[in-house]
Amino acid sequence: MGYFIVLAISWIGSLISKGKGIICTFIAFLWMAYLGGTASPTTTTDYISYQYYYNLLLNGLPGNRLEWLYTYLSKVAIYYGFDYASFRLFLIYATFIILFIAVIRLTEKPILFSALFLIFPFFNEVTQVRSFVAYTLVLFGLTFLKKLSFKNILIFEVIVWLGMGFHSSASVFLFIPLVQIFVQKAGITKASYLSTILTFSFALLLMISSKIGTLINFMARILELVGGSFIATTFTNLMNHSSNRKIFFVIALISYVSYQWYLAKVGNECSINNSSFRVPYSLYALLLMGELLLPLLLISDQLQRFQRIGIESGLLIASTLFYEKVKTKKSGRYLFILIVVVLILISMFLYYGLTDINADFPKSIPYIGHFIKE
Repeated sequence: MGYFIVLAISWIGSLISKGKGIICTFIAFLWMAYLGGTASPTTTTDYISYQYYYNLLLNGLPGNRLEWLYTYLSKVAIYYGFDYASFRLFLIYATFIILFIAVIRLTEKPILFSALFLIFPFFNEVTQVRSFVAYTLVLFGLTFLKKLSFKNILIFEVIVWLGMGFHSSASVFLFIPLVQIFVQKAGITKASYLSTILTFSFALLLMISSKIGTLINFMARILELVGGSFIATTFTNLMNHSSNRKIFFVIALISYVSYQWYLAKVGNECSINNSSFRVPYSLYALLLMGELLLPLLLISDQLQRFQRIGIESGLLIASTLFYEKVKTKKSGRYLFILIVVVLILISMFLYYGLTDINADFPKSIPYIGHFIKE
């Protein structure tokens, strides 16, 4: 019941309170950390795999393939006598604290982000722990890109590099400053349309290409250079054993493009109506990167993590836009958030795998949320 209580409090605080709801957001994040950190090994996907690699380090056995910083922290935890469950709990709590700092620095309405995040992609993130840590660090890094300068970009790149120490896929976000420069030069609306054109072109190229295997090998080679041969081999095996459902891709594409366009449209309108109002360009850059990388779902739906962080960026944008509408007493603010929720529910349906409720991940959700006990 705790999940639903925190969800209800977050939504009440979002829709009734005119403030930011920082205290309620912090409480909600602590509860989410508890739910994710105390997930059961028997009902949570990926748990057993993480525990296996932790036990390899614990027993001094070879075969660990995980990134350097995650491995280092695992060794530190082992040195101080932590079992895997304790290490996981500590890591997830630390990650939510970093996420909390990022959120209060990136949006004017943190409690609304909490309310939306609880719907999606909370359950994905606390399951795929390494990528959750890595991508949370990316979001934290964005807080330094509110103003582009050499120093700020360097800080951002270092933080992303640390994120790569948890999950190598974070390396793609090293290019966010370039995308941000493009957004600032072109403007939000033009950048939004150009991003969609490039996305459709990339998707069409992949659909008609017979060189998917070559692309996978190329990506594996890049990962080998960044993270080593173990990571590259794991990536190749994962791509070769995961599905590339075209219907899944089409629905994901349409919903994400609609989400991106809608936020860009409303954001541009708010900027026109109030010249002093501005959502950080870095958030729009990450939102567009999620769209530009969406065609990779044609290779494997395992690459959906790129869209999830793009959607999280959109949640931060939506929270600030709602706050602006409430502050300026603009009409249509509840319709705005309703449309955002509908688009988030579509993403939830897709990425939680609710098209097949008998799959492992959908079955794990009630246990992670403590809706039911084992």
